[in-house]
Amino acid sequence: MKIVKPLVSFYVVVLSLLVQLAYAEPLDARVAKYMSLTGTDETLESMPDQIAAMSQQRMLTSKDPELEGQIMEVMLEVWDTGEVKREVAAFIKQNIDEEPLNQLIIWQESPLARRMTEAELAANDAEFQSKLMHYIGDLQTTPPLPETRQAIMRFIESTNLVDMTVDMTVDMTEMMLASFSHAARASGSITDEGAAMMDELLAEELGQMRSMLQPVMEQQMVLMSYYLYRNVSNEDILAYADFYETDLGRQEMTLMVDALGHALALWADRSAVAITELAVTAAEETNEQ
Repeated sequence: MKIVKPLVSFYVVVLSLLVQLAYAEPLDARVAKYMSLTGTDETLESMPDQIAAMSQQRMLTSKDPELEGQIMEVMLEVWDTGEVKREVAAFIKQNIDEEPLNQLIIWQESPLARRMTEAELAANDAEFQSKLMHYIGDLQTTPPLPETRQAIMRFIESTNLVDMTVDMTVDMTEMMLASFSHAARASGSITDEGAAMMDELLAEELGQMRSMLQPVMEQQMVLMSYYLYRNVSNEDILAYADFYETDLGRQEMTLMVDALGHALALWADRSAVAITELAVTAAEETNEQ
C-alpha cells in the first residue's frame, strides 16, 4: 500500500507534463498532428482515386457514359487536395478550443484509437467498394456472430454516424444544386422564373431524398462496419463506442463530420460552377455549327 501514493503522484506528474507539452506545440502544428492521427490527411489524399473508381462503376450503367466521364473529369480537375486540407484545418481551428483539441490528440495516440483508425483507413483503398461487395457476398454463408452484430450496432448508435452522414450528403447535394442554379442564371441559360421553379422542385426532392437515404445509409454503415472491423475484437469495438458516448467523443464526431462536410460542400460548389461552364460552352459550340 505504501507504493500506491507515490505511483499516483508519478502518473499525475506525467499527465501534467503531457498536457504541458501539447500546449507548448503551436496550434497549427497540433491541428496538423490531429489530422494525421485521425487519418484525415490520408482520406483526403485518396479522394481523387476513390472518385475515379466510383466514376468507372457509374459509367458501366450510365445512359451517357461519355457525359458521365466529362463530368467526373471536371470534378477531378476542381479537386485540390492541398486546398481541401487547408479548409479542413481552418475549420477545426475555428470550431474547437485548445484544451479539448489536446485531449483529443492524447486520445488519438492511445493504442485503442490507433488500432481503430488503422482498420478504418482500409476505406481509402481505391478498390474498397469492390472488396466490400465481395465481403458482403461472403456474409450470406458466414454471417457475423450475434456478439459482433451487437457490438457493431452499439458503435453505430453511439456515433450517430447514420444521421450525420445523411445530413452531410443532403447538404452537399443542396449546395451543388444551388450552384448549378446560380451558374445557369449567371450564364443566361435559364430565366430567373425558370430557376425559381427549379429551386422549388429541388427543395421538394431533397426532402424525399433524406427520407429515402436514411434506411439505405443505415444498412450501408452496418455492412461497411462489419468489413472494416472484421479483424477487430468485440471488446475494442465496444470500448470505441464507449468513448463516442462521452462529451469529448461526441464533440470529436461532430467536429470531423462537419469539417469534412464543409470541405466537400466547397468542392461541390466549385464543381457545379465548372460543370455549368462546360455545358454552356458545349451549347455555344453546337449553336455555332
